[in-house]
Amino acid sequence: MTHVESQYKLRNEAVSAFKSLADESDEEDAEGGLVKREKEEEEVDFDDEEYRRFLLEMGGGEDEVRKILGIGESGIHNVRVEEDEADEVDQPMEAEVAEGKKKKKVKSEKSKEKKAKQDDDFLME
Repeated sequence: MTHVESQYKLRNEAVSAFKSLADESDEEDAEGGLVKREKEEEEVDFDDEEYRRFLLEMGGGEDEVRKILGIGESGIHNVRVEEDEADEVDQPMEAEVAEGKKKKKVKSEKSKEKKAKQDDDFLME
């Protein structure tokens, strides 16, 4: 038998072996071979704490993460509360939104004045 013939025979044997394995694995899957395992409460808590540590490490520490998220030392102020099947906003959040709009308005007026002054200075030169 030549080299080419022996390689052809080996190839055919390998293909048939893989096909028979695939047929067997299809039968196993039909029987329900893999089932998702339910995690215990301790495992869920451990995973949550591990994920929290990861986020804090990647975010530069707790202080930096609080700064990025806009959470002060006193905690979260902008919390939505459900009451009687309707979503309503806490009073502190409404006050902060109103205060934020006032600040934006004042800043926009100041920036407009500054821009007008810069334009006038540019035109005068």
